[in-house]
Amino acid sequence: MLQIKKIVGSLPYGNSKPIKIIADDNKTYILKFRKDHLKGKDRSNTNEYIAYKLIEHFKMKIAPQKLKLIEIDDLAITLAEKSSISKESLTYFKASKGFISVDKKDIEGIRKIIESIPAQWETHYCDEEIIAILTSRVQNKIK
Repeated sequence: MLQIKKIVGSLPYGNSKPIKIIADDNKTYILKFRKDHLKGKDRSNTNEYIAYKLIEHFKMKIAPQKLKLIEIDDLAITLAEKSSISKESLTYFKASKGFISVDKKDIEGIRKIIESIPAQWETHYCDEEIIAILTSRVQNKIK
């Protein structure tokens, strides 16, 4: 899991008011947050994580970049408070502390479920719509 090294700024799009950061691997990332801070209620980032892992599992070439998990801890919050990100981004940033956008218990459950799907499973029919359906099914299994 990556740590935040520098906060570049807020982005002008996105429901959860994402920000651009530089992680400790010196690469630039877009950091998304949960919009609804009630743990377990906003599953959008979990759904995106599942979809990405399915895309990776089936070796599809539709993901533009690698997905990384970035920890939001006290040090990251201090960096955010000293940055020029928007008030909304800062609010969502603080509320996301410890969530890592995807719950840790979900990561292990998702990994086990996806590994149980044969990698060659219908890959010639596997497109974005199938990924959406599979994402929904995996999501239902980890609830």
